[in-house]
Formats: sequence, structure tokens, C-alpha cells
Amino acid sequence: MIRKAVIAALLVPIALLAAPLAASAVGYVPEGNVTVSGSTEPGGTATVTFSDGSFLGGESVSGSATGDPTPTLGILKTGTVTTTKSATAGGGVSFTVGLPTNATGTYTLTAVGEESGNVGTASITVTPADSGSGSDTGLPNTGSSVPMLAVWIGAGLVALGAGLVSVFVVRRRKHQHS
Repeated sequence: MIRKAVIAALLVPIALLAAPLAASAVGYVPEGNVTVSGSTEPGGTATVTFSDGSFLGGESVSGSATGDPTPTLGILKTGTVTTTKSATAGGGVSFTVGLPTNATGTYTLTAVGEESGNVGTASITVTPADSGSGSDTGLPNTGSSVPMLAVWIGAGLVALGAGLVSVFVVRRRKHQHS
């Protein structure tokens, strides 16, 4: 019993020291090596490019796109979509992400080099289709274009009509009871 406690007491510090070393074994692609271009509007197609030096030359790079609703990588479209591409001789690779027509929020593309273990991520923030397309950047007009004077005149006429109908109904009842 004491022997197990001593072994556990020795293994815990070793595990605590080994975990950060294992985590740092993975290479991360610097943010400066990642660019997003193309259309980030709903229904658009964005291209995520990892520049040379991001991965080993010619290695297979697995790309996974996630978001809600599901994006596409090529023709795939179920849950998180994944595809594999070969890096260029310099270690660069590009992925084309098709955004759904009802896309909102942020989509994430994660690329992992199968030999190097390098991991690169890119965020694609969906912009509304009408954002920045015109010179007017204010809120959209969702109200009526009818002038308020016309509204008040209409409301007055409805009230006048209701009053006249009430007078005629009272006069008719009074006339019937007499």
C-alpha cells in the first residue's frame, strides 16, 4: 500500500512536467501566414491561404471547416467538413470554403499537417449581404412611408364613422320602443 503511494507521488510530478512538453511539440502556424480572401457574405466563397513555410513541402494537410449552418469544402456538406490537400513545395496550401446562403456568425477552418503536426486556424466572419454595399450605413427604415397627417385624418374619420353608427343605432332603438 505504501509502495503504491510512493510510486504515485513520484509519477505525478513527472506527468506535470511532461504534459507541457508534449503540448509544445505541436507547431502552430503564425497568424501572419494565414490570409482569408474572397466573399464572406452568405452564399459566398472564401479562400483561406496558408503561405509557404506553414507546413512541410509536399505534405498532406487536412482541413476541417466548422460553423452553423454547415459550410462546404469542395462538394462535401455534412456536420464538420474535412478534406485533405497537398502542400506546395514551399509548404503553402489553400482551402476554399463555401458559405451557406443562410450563413451567420463565424466559421473556423483548421489545417493540420499530417507529417509536421503543424496546426493553423483561420476565422471567417460572415458579413451581411447588404453590409457596406451602399453609402448609407445607418439603420434600415422599417417604418411606414405614409405621412402622420394622413394617419391622423384616417383615424379621425374612423372615429367619426363609429360615432355616427352609434347615433343611428340609438335613434333606431328609441324609435322602435316608442
